[in-house]
Amino acid sequence: MLKKYLKFYEFIAIPEVLDKGIRPWQIHSLICTMLTTGVLMWGYAIVAYSEIYYPIAGIVGFSCSFIHMFSPLAIRWLRSISIPSFLLIGSGLIHQATYAYFSGGFSSNILIWFGILPMLGGVIEGNKGTLKFFFYTMVVATFFLFLELYGPDPVDYLTPKGRLITQAMMVFGWIFLSTAIIYVFNVLMKLNEDNLEVKNQKIRSLLKILSHDLSNPIIIITQRLKMGLKEDRVEIPIEKYRKIENILENLRKMIFNLREYEEVESGNKDLELTSVNIVDSVQYVLEMFSEQIRDKNITIKFFLSDDLNPIVFAEESSLKHQVLSNIISNAIKFSHKNSEIIIKLTQENDMTMLEVIDSGIGIPDYLHETLFEMSFKTSRRGTEGETGSGFGLPIAKTYVKFFKGDLKLCPERSKQNKTCFILKLRTFRG
Repeated sequence: MLKKYLKFYEFIAIPEVLDKGIRPWQIHSLICTMLTTGVLMWGYAIVAYSEIYYPIAGIVGFSCSFIHMFSPLAIRWLRSISIPSFLLIGSGLIHQATYAYFSGGFSSNILIWFGILPMLGGVIEGNKGTLKFFFYTMVVATFFLFLELYGPDPVDYLTPKGRLITQAMMVFGWIFLSTAIIYVFNVLMKLNEDNLEVKNQKIRSLLKILSHDLSNPIIIITQRLKMGLKEDRVEIPIEKYRKIENILENLRKMIFNLREYEEVESGNKDLELTSVNIVDSVQYVLEMFSEQIRDKNITIKFFLSDDLNPIVFAEESSLKHQVLSNIISNAIKFSHKNSEIIIKLTQENDMTMLEVIDSGIGIPDYLHETLFEMSFKTSRRGTEGETGSGFGLPIAKTYVKFFKGDLKLCPERSKQNKTCFILKLRTFRG
């Protein structure tokens, strides 16, 4: 059952929907609301058809139940949450109002369900939904009160049997619905607590790494400055200045990478996905690292498939500077002098795939599982002693996830002296 639910969710929550700013929890909330309240919608529709001696009540009941049932599909079609939410809850409001009109008006016990509609609106849309459906239900409830006070005598076409069924549905329906809401709430709270614990564990691990990686360079700088003071030398040799500068630059990069990672991971960094030419982006990054490539005399072999559509869905600056630059700079860093790096661009269905293969020192098996984890130390020196923070690949992976793509190590092609990374991005279909 859970697999079917998740499959239906994935059918609704396509990348084009999520790109419109619709949150996954909103989609889950709407689907769960439809499933839990759908039983009552269809139950009241059947009672209206069979126990109310007026056909309009049954017709409206079944029509609203169908709209209610198919409302999640509107998310996929309309790329919106407010309209599907209105279809879901609004159909319930119309169904209940019609049922009440033909079963005693303001005295009909079905009107008790009006009280839950603003709550459901809040579950799906937040405070905006709560206030919106509070207004709608207040208007309809006030209309029924006005009819009761100043209108003609209310009609009541509901049979005694139908009244008993209606009362039973109200009693047991409230028990069922309140239980379902609290149960789902507790499940979500547990998931949230688990996520917080995982994040806290990552923070603790990250702090351990940082306390080591930041303290060592600071100790080196301090020792060199103390040596200069002890020797009463005002002038420090230019070589030591350069070493201190390199250490400080590595610290700056480490702090910058951490800030970038945190902003993207927490959703605070505003990135607008557009069409980007990945061939131009790769060439741009290769030009960025042209000096390092030349110093190591590395040969770059760039292959493009004949059917390639080079336009992908991404954010251009972060694709170049956070994703491609980390992948390609790693390949250069761990490549030997006079070796080659192979870059392949191919097409597979709606995905554009970039492979970067170097013939360097490879990646040990024990690092494969933690390579993209920020909370594990994976930094190693390059073939010429190049240093790094170890945060480049986790940051790249985070951005790629934001692009709704994938970045992974290809283990079967990453042997002792070879490393292969595969980047998958959605092909842009204008």
